[in-house]
Amino acid sequence: MHALAARDAALLARLRPAPAPEMLRQRGVRIPACHNIVCLVSWDTPAPARYIAERTLHAEYDPSRFAAATLRVVRPPPRGTRLPYSKTAALAFSNSKVVCPGTHTTDGALLAVHQHRILQRRVVPGLKMRSFRIVNRVYTSDAGHALSLRLIKENPQLLGGGGVVVWDPERFSGLMLRIADPKVTVKIFCSGKVNLMGGAAHADPMSVWMRILPGLMQVPDPNRPESAAERYQYRQDEDARIGALHHH
Repeated sequence: MHALAARDAALLARLRPAPAPEMLRQRGVRIPACHNIVCLVSWDTPAPARYIAERTLHAEYDPSRFAAATLRVVRPPPRGTRLPYSKTAALAFSNSKVVCPGTHTTDGALLAVHQHRILQRRVVPGLKMRSFRIVNRVYTSDAGHALSLRLIKENPQLLGGGGVVVWDPERFSGLMLRIADPKVTVKIFCSGKVNLMGGAAHADPMSVWMRILPGLMQVPDPNRPESAAERYQYRQDEDARIGALHHH
């Protein structure tokens, strides 16, 4: 009985509670917002990329640069109608695969795919969608203060564990955290900016963010001054920066 209680106490001691939303807002922490969604679509009827590009408006195809046709939806619906519209570009391959980036929600990705299907049905009549899946998500967030990447590299347990930390400032300015389950890559910059890429569902990058956020908030700000006058000016600048973030 005592052994179980000691084990539970050790587990609880390692668990760091998630910060309250009000405290996050006061410290200028930004919750991750979806910046880009990349989806992969497969049609039931393949068509050569050159054939599609030559018969579609606002399309480009240069096989010497890339083996896919670039299709753009640039014409909005007629004025006075309430039809949804998504201004996106897609890469159409000859094997009936289409890669469509540039949307911010799953519904927006489905809408973009529907528009590209209408665009290609003028070239391939009766075109239907065989499969649809999201292959990548990009989220942007902010820890609210500058971060010491060297300290994070020397103490990877701050990021919750379960991932591989890579930091090579001579090749890339940011610190990378690669997590296998869920398959998400995190890029952390010294300015406090955090990018999360990957995840088949919206909950994957959000769960990773909640895992690493308590550790990021424990990392001291390397730019924080020491004297009282400098600390006062630092707080004034931080309040102005946080106020500008909330204003936008």
